[in-house]
Amino acid sequence: MSSTNTTCTGVSAWILPVQDAACGLPNTGNGSSIMDKCCGVADVSKYNDDCGLYCLAQGQNVGDLLSCIEDAGATPGQFFCSGNQTATATAAVPSSTGGSDDDDDENDDPSSTSDSDEAEPTETDNAGVRLGQPVSKTGLGVLAMLFCSALLGVAA
Repeated sequence: MSSTNTTCTGVSAWILPVQDAACGLPNTGNGSSIMDKCCGVADVSKYNDDCGLYCLAQGQNVGDLLSCIEDAGATPGQFFCSGNQTATATAAVPSSTGGSDDDDDENDDPSSTSDSDEAEPTETDNAGVRLGQPVSKTGLGVLAMLFCSALLGVAA
């Protein structure tokens, strides 16, 4: 089991693989059922070698998704989100009828511009990670040091 724990630690566990409004938590315990319950129309995806789960804030804002994850029993400090509390994902909501590769074309359709405007994250609330900002190597290093310090503090 120690090899599994080593694989599922580190900075990459705290970095979502998308630059969109989303929330994630470790793929342990009842994490999968929490995400299935709270993500609604959004697909739940695994990342970091199946160590983490995340979904986009589609059909709801980050604040609502975060509240649901917390209310569903996720351990505080293990779940996290990107985007401010009022942000929603810019990616198109998965279609239950089409399911084709033409989803990108639907975003270019002039008749769908009002839908895509509603899905853009708002920038009036700065509480959270600002989308589209690159993460510096120095910032990742500091985050890694903080994470390792916290991990060693718990293990001691």
